[in-house]
Amino acid sequence: MTDTDLEPNTELAYEALDLAMRHDAAFDMNAWADSLDGKPVAIGDLTAQCGTTACLAGWVVAITGYALDGAANLFTADGNKVDGKRAYQLAAELLNIDSDTADDLFTTGNLRVAGKVAEIFGPRPVTDAHRDDACRAIAAELDRHPDGL
Repeated sequence: MTDTDLEPNTELAYEALDLAMRHDAAFDMNAWADSLDGKPVAIGDLTAQCGTTACLAGWVVAITGYALDGAANLFTADGNKVDGKRAYQLAAELLNIDSDTADDLFTTGNLRVAGKVAEIFGPRPVTDAHRDDACRAIAAELDRHPDGL
């Protein structure tokens, strides 16, 4: 799955997956990135859902400040091309996964990608925000049923 000395970046994997799923019109595992005008795709383009799409690797690099094009070329936030590295290579590095695992993850389809993320990265990390949301939901449910559940 991963090299023994690599600790997969579970938080980044689920952050990218959650954003991609929330903006599903901009999520397409069949293309590194695609835009109507052919320009590199950045995170603002994806969340605006203005005809741009990216795969999970594209979302990973976009939320870390890079842009990418349909050929998986990388660009810095100010538009300069990053030579010698492709988007999927940077995504694998950022996620701390080896190339075989990256190939497995980045070639899966939209319908199976959430399961593949769980398989590779394990359970979703529980953050303070998740805990707070769960506590609020429990408190609201208890308020609705003062005589018990």
